Amino acid sequence: MTQHQIPGDRLRSLSQQLVAVLTERIRSGQLNLGDKLSTEAELMAEHGVSRTVVREAVSQLQATGLVQTRHGIGSFVQGPALNIFKIDVSAISSIRDVLHVLELRIESPLVS
Repeated sequence: MTQHQIPGDRLRSLSQQLVAVLTERIRSGQLNLGDKLSTEAELMAEHGVSRTVVREAVSQLQATGLVQTRHGIGSFVQGPALNIFKIDVSAISSIRDVLHVLELRIESPLVS
């Protein structure tokens, strides 16, 4: 099995980095709606991280709606379409960015 270590990023935790990797796989189509994620052990080996990191990452993906976990069966991709209005906090670096986000949220219900 090829090991894909998560590149070091001092600004993000390992679980956040794993979330970013898995999210990109979902958004790019490498993982499709309904696909089963690799097992915890496979993700640990592939990315060189602990079980705790994998569980935290999957938990974050569940919270964002990208995956659904069925206990005893596995975690499955729910799809990026459910997340189209998710705000990437790392993209907000100024008050102006916050205002743009708020404007989008205010205007979005009117757009149909």
